[in-house]
Amino acid sequence: MSVYTKDAFGRTITLASERILMLQVGPEEVELPGFHGDPFVMTQPVPSGTNRGGSLYFEGFAHASESTPLIVELLLMDGSVLASAEVPVEAVTEGKGYVAFSGTIAYQVNQWTPVRFTVRQESSELNSITTALSSYIIYLDR
Repeated sequence: MSVYTKDAFGRTITLASERILMLQVGPEEVELPGFHGDPFVMTQPVPSGTNRGGSLYFEGFAHASESTPLIVELLLMDGSVLASAEVPVEAVTEGKGYVAFSGTIAYQVNQWTPVRFTVRQESSELNSITTALSSYIIYLDR
């Protein structure tokens, strides 16, 4: 099951997924999940900030439920990928909140360009299933 929101251009803003197997066994029970926070907390770049020079530095913290790499993307207004990078990250073990990650992503624009900075993680067991995604708008310039 996935829950997500999209912006006015149809690009995914945030997404959370959980594998669900529903079986009726015994009496009804309600079980609360163990983690209630945002899967990605970004410190760089700042939302609505402008970056120049063709290289974007990013850093943040991930509550990674998978051992798959994080995928960092710069999405144009039409949803196409301007640039992307993969960042290896270790899965969070029980009792541990977040792990730090950072990297750079190269881009090329000819003018001031708004993009959606997106960090996501794919499932290690199910192909093409995004388990978590966070994003916000930033601006790129030459």
